[in-house]
Amino acid sequence: MSDTFALKLRTWWHRDELDEQLVHGADPESDPGLSRRAAQLRSRTTRTALAAALEDAVREARKAWSVSARMPLARAEVRASADDLMALARRLRADEPIAVNGAAMAARIVFNGNSPLYGDAPISLRYAVRAARLALDPPVVVRLELSEVA
Repeated sequence: MSDTFALKLRTWWHRDELDEQLVHGADPESDPGLSRRAAQLRSRTTRTALAAALEDAVREARKAWSVSARMPLARAEVRASADDLMALARRLRADEPIAVNGAAMAARIVFNGNSPLYGDAPISLRYAVRAARLALDPPVVVRLELSEVA
């Protein structure tokens, strides 16, 4: 098995753990699996898929009833957080770069069965979505000369 294929497989298999590490600020360059997962999360394909899943959740929650094979949504919470979910989806679709920890937070909302998107969770859906939305914007670092501070 080639090293590249093994890395792809390992990254896919451990994506939840890798996302969790990235959410908490792990340096993507510290590990090949983290680096690969960060690249996936920043990719246009993944960003579009996450945005579409969020938009689908809002559409699904607004229906009177639904039969679906996917995990049941926390429909009332999704409806109450619809504006925030759509804002997160719009930011994921935007052309501007995103911070990987925010993308990992969005992925955890969409793909983790313990997410507030699907039911009881320790935090509200609105909080999780707003935190992910804010985390998507990379921090601006401004270097000041010591003479400028005085």
